[in-house]
Formats: sequence, C-alpha cells, structure tokens
Amino acid sequence: MKQQTLLVLAASLILLASCGPSVKSTDGSTSSPEVSSSTPAYSSSETTTSNTEPSSSSSESSSSASVTPEIQTLTMTPDEFPTSSNGYPAPGEVLFGEQSFYLENVMKGTANPTQSDGTVLKKVNVDTIQMQADGGILANSTAFLVRSVVITMLDKTNAYNLAYAQPSLYYGDTANPAANLAKGTYIAGMTAEGYKTFVGTYALDKAYSYIRFVNDASSVEDTTRATTALSITFNPIAA
Repeated sequence: MKQQTLLVLAASLILLASCGPSVKSTDGSTSSPEVSSSTPAYSSSETTTSNTEPSSSSSESSSSASVTPEIQTLTMTPDEFPTSSNGYPAPGEVLFGEQSFYLENVMKGTANPTQSDGTVLKKVNVDTIQMQADGGILANSTAFLVRSVVITMLDKTNAYNLAYAQPSLYYGDTANPAANLAKGTYIAGMTAEGYKTFVGTYALDKAYSYIRFVNDASSVEDTTRATTALSITFNPIAA
C-alpha cells in the first residue's frame, strides 16, 4: 500500500515538471506563461506617397486662352463690288469680309489693258474697281486698324493721255476722316499676264481706325481720271 502511494506521488511530480515553471505576478499569484504566435507582426515603415501630378489651375487656362485676335489684312477685288448697266449704283454700305464700307460712285467696271510695248488690247476686258473721275468715295464704316494701303492700278496711259488716277487718302480715329491727308507713292509695275500697272503705296505714321478714299486728283495737275484698280489692300502694318 505504501509502495502504491509513492508511485502515485512520483507520477504527479513528473506531470507537474512537464507543465513548466509558474510565473509569479506582482500581486503574489502564479500563472503559466502565454504562448505567442510564431509569426512576428511588422508595422510598415514605408511612407505612402501620392503619384497624382498637380493639375494646372483653371484660372491659368482661362487667362492664357484670352489672346487678342490677330489683325487681318483686307484685300478688295473687283468681283466684290456692285455693278450697274446705267451709271453708278446708288450710294450705300457694302460688306467686304467682316468690314462694312460706304461706297459712292464706286462699282465693278472693265478696262482694256496695255502691254509693255504700249499696245492696247482693245478686245480684252479686265475687271477693275472703278471710281468716278471726280467724286468717287470709299470709306470704312466700322473701325479696323490700317497702317498702309496698296492700290494696284491698271495703266491706261498712252502718248496722248499721260494722266492716271491717284486718289487722296484721308485717315484718322473717327469715322469719315477729313483732316489728315496722304498721297500715294506710285511706281510702274506689271501683271503676270504682261499688262502695265501703276502700284500706289500709302504709308501712314501709325495704324488708324478709319480711312476715306476720294478720287479727286490724278498724276497730272488739273486733270481727273477714273480709278481703274485691280485690287486695293489694307494692311495693319507698314507695307
């Protein structure tokens, strides 16, 4: 009986030893150590960064979009002018591109060109911008900047008629200008077809908002001639 008791005690001691030592807490009680997970926990040491690029502000876009439109050159050709079978058309407004002009005694006409050797081609008709010899007026009604004007005039001179039209150009910053006067500088020219021309350049000291052409003079004093222009070009810069 005593031997059986000793065997039971020995088995109990072996069982207690296998459970490991107890841990004493601060309050005097004992407890077994907790088993932690074999996988360690890691906190991320990387800083999250944004890959989004900052976008341009809408105010910058709108300000860069407000750009002053480029000032365009305006060239008039005969086909843009009114015609008439009985005298000149009634005075009035005509639109050239986006610009309105007042015309008086101005129309689309025709003329016989002259070759470089002086031969007049009487069976050939060339369209022209025709202004009455004394009283033709062409003036812009809506403002646009003009720094210089170039007129290409069909040369109608011959041995018996040395005069050709040189319209007077009035300019200013108010409509229908009459104070400032410019006379063109004319030189001889030639078209691609071999027709003689006079090319007149009217150079202003700066760009003005209004011009007014008046056919009131010619290359020979006290003589008036009808304008027979192939084109009239208004430039916002010096020609």
